Amino acid sequence: MTLPARVRIVEVGPRDGLQNEPVTLPVATRVELVERLAAAGLAEVEVGSMVSPAAVPQMVGSDEVLAAVRRRPGVRYPVLVPNMRGLDAAVAAGADTVAVFAAATDAFSRANVNRSVEESLAGYAQVVAQARARGVRVRGYVSCALGCPYEGDVPVERVVDVAARLHAMGCAEVSLGDTIGVGTPLAARRLVQAVARRVPLDAVAVHFHDTYGQALANVFACLEAGVTVVDASVGGLGGCPFAPGAAGNVATEDVLYMLDGLGIATGVDMDALLDAGRFACAALGRACTSRVAAARGGPPAGRVPAVEVVEGNIAALAVDAVANAANDHLWMGAGVAGALRRAGGDEIESEAVGKGPIPLGTAIATGAGRLPARYVIHGAVMGQDLRTSADLIRRTTIACLRLADELGCRSVALPAFGTGVGGFPLDECAELMVQAVRSTPVTRVERVVFAVFGADAREAFARAVAG
Repeated sequence: MTLPARVRIVEVGPRDGLQNEPVTLPVATRVELVERLAAAGLAEVEVGSMVSPAAVPQMVGSDEVLAAVRRRPGVRYPVLVPNMRGLDAAVAAGADTVAVFAAATDAFSRANVNRSVEESLAGYAQVVAQARARGVRVRGYVSCALGCPYEGDVPVERVVDVAARLHAMGCAEVSLGDTIGVGTPLAARRLVQAVARRVPLDAVAVHFHDTYGQALANVFACLEAGVTVVDASVGGLGGCPFAPGAAGNVATEDVLYMLDGLGIATGVDMDALLDAGRFACAALGRACTSRVAAARGGPPAGRVPAVEVVEGNIAALAVDAVANAANDHLWMGAGVAGALRRAGGDEIESEAVGKGPIPLGTAIATGAGRLPARYVIHGAVMGQDLRTSADLIRRTTIACLRLADELGCRSVALPAFGTGVGGFPLDECAELMVQAVRSTPVTRVERVVFAVFGADAREAFARAVAG
């Protein structure tokens, strides 16, 4: 038996996984998921789809996600594009790779893109040519490669023809998708072998859904046939909105466990991948279907803390809390250090929020987790001036929340970043901060309090919390 020495896992969770979930996640949450997956070592993370929100509402804002993601060297961030309009949007958002979706049956093609197979291929030829002319790599998909929800069995030669035409028009890689998860190992291997007669094997990927529990066995059979690229979805998320009855994708954690056991290199860290899966499932309010995630257990997936708005000076609020022996709170904000120092706080240095030229302010944790008594925590954040950087506000809010969670605090109080700094729109600031909190599942923090100044700020944050 010959197996490849290395396999590239293409993570499709943020697109193919989320598109069939009943919950539409905020842009900030999807950005965070993509970044976590890339940080886990995945060399290709599918970001989203440039499709109509009416067709797939879960993918709304995919251009915003792609534009906001911090790129890691050597990682590709493909997005699905159904037409030239989608390609233009992807390129404008900074796409380095796009994907086109063809099907092996007319019935599925019409349900998915409202075109026959021939019509869709003709349209994709133009998209692929334009993408390549702009220096953008193209990946092709063939849906229903082992069965169709409308037509049943699919002749192998039909799949081979579509895959070969996608490759001939310029797709660098063609992924064969068992969209409804009906394939079995021998059928999967034979399909790969047939396609490999027309498409170079190193340009063939496989994509299995786990409806009948055959996905891992199918992946193994295709590895034996020489495949070195495997699609998977963190947490086993997904399905297909155009394929009734389709179960989720094979879980990335389960594929990685098998590859690790076979001694096949991937460059992916299991612990980081499990954390990303817990983050995604917590945000969706559902359990991970990954068998590895279930077996490994680990910390709870997390919850979204309650959000409150109070009006007042955060330093005064912090001192009042200390004076009243309120424990397990984390206070962040300029002016807190001096006030708490006078109130009897002790200082430590912390780099938990990061380093950079813009001072974040200070914080106090009282009776928090493993830390004794009271501490004033100094931190700084990376990025630009708060007056101009919405992304900095989002990241700073998330960093503060994670720090509080790590310290074991039940509550965290944050000043309304930007509201006192020249010109940053209050409504935008409020929406960014509230969305950042709601997109960051935690295990210990139960409550986040925004300390605001004045009626305008109070009303802006109240609107954001209500929304």
